Amino acid sequence: MVNFHSMDAGDTDTLDEYVNFTGKALIQIYEADYGDDDNDFLGAHTVRRGSGVLEFTGDDAHYKLSYAVE
Repeated sequence: MVNFHSMDAGDTDTLDEYVNFTGKALIQIYEADYGDDDNDFLGAHTVRRGSGVLEFTGDDAHYKLSYAVE
């Protein structure tokens, strides 16, 4: 699990997170809501060896995540 990062429209951020796994990994993105609201599920993708850009567009969001798996 990666810690929450605060972002506004147009922001970019570098996570620099490294996770060891074999085979494949499921990446799920949630938008944290405060107060009585539940966190919003923005989407999920499965990644394997290689690299690319994933897009998460659930709940009218639009996040792009670049990844590389060696």
